[in-house]
Amino acid sequence: MLPTSIAGGVVTLLCVILSCFGLARTLLRLLGGEPATAVTAGSRLAAGDLTQVLQLHPNDQGSLFANIGAGQASLRETVGASRNGSQEALGAAAKLAAEAAHGVDGSRPQGEAATAMSSSVEQMARNVMQTADFACSVRQHGDEAEARAQQGGNEVRKLAERSAGPHAH
Repeated sequence: MLPTSIAGGVVTLLCVILSCFGLARTLLRLLGGEPATAVTAGSRLAAGDLTQVLQLHPNDQGSLFANIGAGQASLRETVGASRNGSQEALGAAAKLAAEAAHGVDGSRPQGEAATAMSSSVEQMARNVMQTADFACSVRQHGDEAEARAQQGGNEVRKLAERSAGPHAH
């Protein structure tokens, strides 16, 4: 019985060893490579390193390495799109700033022209007021001159009537 038990133990040991090799091979296929390499790849990806190149077996699409590679490629695309969007936004902001500066530069001469025009209008208004005051003064003097001329005419008439004497009528 001893040789049968030894033979049974050897067969069992061979089955265990073959099972371990099969299990190891299945795990390596699921990982896509060595476990230490998978840990390093995952750590580098988590740290933001999108430059690493993972060596995949041909037709490997379902392993951990393949999925890490696909995630890395997707992140690379997203980061690239974000950079492009940021560059476009930066370019648009620079263009807007340049247009705003141009608007400010263009509005300065207009503001200065408006100030000069306002000053001219103010001076013209003062001149019109002075002219109106002068016209009132001339009118007043004209009214006084008219009144004196009528008074002088009346006195000349009276003198003329007196000098003509009683026979003039």
